[in-house]
Amino acid sequence: MSDEKKAKDLIISYFFPSYADTGGFVVAKRVISNGKKVDILQNYIENINKDESLNGIVDKFIENRIVLHAPYTQIWKWDSIKPFIIEGMEKLNKISKDKNSYKSIYSRSMPRQAHYLGFEYKIEHPETKWIAEFSDPILFDIYGKKRATKLNDDNYIEKINEIIEKNTILKEKNINITLNHKKVTTEYLCELLPFLFADEIIFTNENQQKIMINKFPLEDNGNINNLKDFIIERSVINPQPTLNKDAYESFKSNYELNDEYINFAYFGLFYGTRNFEDVFYAFENLNESFKDKFKLHIFTAEKNFVKRAISNLKMEKNVIINDNIPYLEFLNLTTKFDVLIVSDANTKNYFEINPYLPSKIADYCGSGSDIWGICEEGSMLDKSEDITFKSRLGDFLSSKYIVNKIIFEKINSNYSLTKDEMDFKNFYFNLDNKINVMSNLENDEKILGSNLYEVINYLSIRNMNLNNDLNNLINQNEEKQININMLSNDIDKLNKENIDLNEKIKFLENNRNKKSLTTSKLKKFFK
Repeated sequence: MSDEKKAKDLIISYFFPSYADTGGFVVAKRVISNGKKVDILQNYIENINKDESLNGIVDKFIENRIVLHAPYTQIWKWDSIKPFIIEGMEKLNKISKDKNSYKSIYSRSMPRQAHYLGFEYKIEHPETKWIAEFSDPILFDIYGKKRATKLNDDNYIEKINEIIEKNTILKEKNINITLNHKKVTTEYLCELLPFLFADEIIFTNENQQKIMINKFPLEDNGNINNLKDFIIERSVINPQPTLNKDAYESFKSNYELNDEYINFAYFGLFYGTRNFEDVFYAFENLNESFKDKFKLHIFTAEKNFVKRAISNLKMEKNVIINDNIPYLEFLNLTTKFDVLIVSDANTKNYFEINPYLPSKIADYCGSGSDIWGICEEGSMLDKSEDITFKSRLGDFLSSKYIVNKIIFEKINSNYSLTKDEMDFKNFYFNLDNKINVMSNLENDEKILGSNLYEVINYLSIRNMNLNNDLNNLINQNEEKQININMLSNDIDKLNKENIDLNEKIKFLENNRNKKSLTTSKLKKFFK
């Protein structure tokens, strides 16, 4: 084979298809999206779930698979990382002798091994461009606690110190760092090495970039500000890729759906900071007329957890629990459901801003289906323009309101409303739009900060109650026992509230260019 036909780029991915791993799928999607021939370096792992569905698409972009056999147990420890580095460099140096060094290498965490090997190759082949991607923060876990796996290898630490000391670029940037042998952890060094030596650093979202840079610690002899500037100079925001439509149709799932129901779907795990309690209870407390109009389909490896969580709920009969499915079948199924559910991790007690973005949102975006996001305020999911419906994480009333709204909108065409009910409906959605206007004022102008948010939250709850009133009226339509006079009085009262809301909106708009608005004025106006 001529050198021109050989892959010029290397992808280091500890997990890679055929292993059923989310990180491996993300790397495979990057390979497919880039559309270039590459070599893949991965580790061999026994007793792990396999998923070969993506191979048919990604294999045509792979020139060689370089498979290592480093220990898989306790992969976060140095005793697993070091053998991966040693074996990886032995095989890569042999390849480099045969066809010269790679033009570029790409490494992605987690786990940590890929960045360590990427660094070693970069040091021995400085002409090669090293691209390092972080999927999530490494140094801090999802609860904001510092990971601290001791790196007990003085020789390796001293080697890193010597490389740092001799690096001319770091000297020019006035970045002076000396590793303390007693304090170095595998997590700390896994972030530091790409920060110092990678030619390009990829973060998947802006919040992640801010958290990882701002929370990264240095010893007293390190200039943290200079390092931050150096990282920013070489970093890019590159969200996880969405495959084209062909991938969604390459596998035809035979999973059956009943079109008589509004079909919701959730794919993935349930863990600590990402639970479904609010969602389950939102479905449990649906308006009576909607309780038999939906099915919730869950695909997860934690079937027993879900069964326990819903065992005492009436909505249990509307839930269908399934095992995990192959990746390409998952893509195909996302196109079949009415609504796909995705949830943020709860980080408000652990991080200044939420650094996580669920990986499945990239796959949902290519489905064409509506997406319901359960969002933490200020998260990247919260800011996403791809979310069709949005509720607040940890806010049961918000989720209850949204699920009623979804089902109402999906089945509205099947109802025959009276004129009075239609008037009520039109008023409700008009009010809904006005509250959205007020929310946008809060988000765009930041006039009152948390004070305005409290007002909006109060009005949103009232809005939800109006929605419930509307649903009750629709339910009563079959019995034709609506009291027109009472309804008219209610509409008159609501119209008065509508006028009051208009005045409040004008008030906010008149003050949107002001720097601040006193709390006393706010309370006086909104009392």
